[in-house]
Amino acid sequence: MDLFKNVAREAARSGEDVQAALALTFQQYVSFTGPRDELPDVRDTSQKTHNQAPLCWRRYNKYLACLNENDGDGSACKKANYLAKATCPVAWIAEWKEQREEGRFPGIVAPIEEDDDDDDD
Repeated sequence: MDLFKNVAREAARSGEDVQAALALTFQQYVSFTGPRDELPDVRDTSQKTHNQAPLCWRRYNKYLACLNENDGDGSACKKANYLAKATCPVAWIAEWKEQREEGRFPGIVAPIEEDDDDDDD
């Protein structure tokens, strides 16, 4: 993998321990990517256009529909949440959440989920 080649090259060039740098990079890579079999593929091969906005809108609303079906339980909608957040720009999701909180979101009305990650609100 190119990532590991680059890390090894940079570590050698800066005089660091190459094995330690590779081990740390691998740990970070695994913790960032997580188990691959639990996450669905982000690509939608039926979406041939470069404009991903309609796909983003559909996926976000599917996530909201899932929240409704599960009485606001976000843990039951992990895959739908992942697909929406992987497809949509962060700014759009933040804006839509704000609109939902204010009751002016034009899409599906769903319970407001608790923040599961650090947010700068």
